[in-house]
Amino acid sequence: MASIVFGTNDKLTSRLIRWVTKSPWSHVWIEYKSQTWGGHWMAIHSSAKGVVIEPCENVRKRYPKCKTYECRADIGNGLLAIRHYLGADYDYKAVLWNGFLLLVYTFCPVRELFDIVERNNARFSCSELASIILKQAKIRGAHGLDPELMTPGMLERFCSSNDLFWVT
Repeated sequence: MASIVFGTNDKLTSRLIRWVTKSPWSHVWIEYKSQTWGGHWMAIHSSAKGVVIEPCENVRKRYPKCKTYECRADIGNGLLAIRHYLGADYDYKAVLWNGFLLLVYTFCPVRELFDIVERNNARFSCSELASIILKQAKIRGAHGLDPELMTPGMLERFCSSNDLFWVT
């Protein structure tokens, strides 16, 4: 069983991300029980260190306010499909540019803005990585997710509207 966890803290960057994305969350990660790590619960996410796996407790300490959605479907295939992304850099450029476009879109909702979205398949934001895992696991409804445009709030809305996830 795996969970998708949405978190935030009181740091300026977290508040800025929440403001720009109009979301209560600034970060998202996936927790799963790892046989490789002796059955311990681990978190995979993209952060300032890039795409990493670390103990869940470490991530939850940095993001003490969180909401957990347990997944009723098996996402093991999604985790296997992205293992070669481990160590990939965090996508600062795309996050800043796409965040700027999202902010502009708030005041001027022109759909063509999304034609100039920054896309980089070698770097990842946290919500981009989580949505790729869901797509690769073939979670019902995930095929329509656009990872490059995904925000933590959009991903949480997907989970809350999908009967394969429930809040724990």
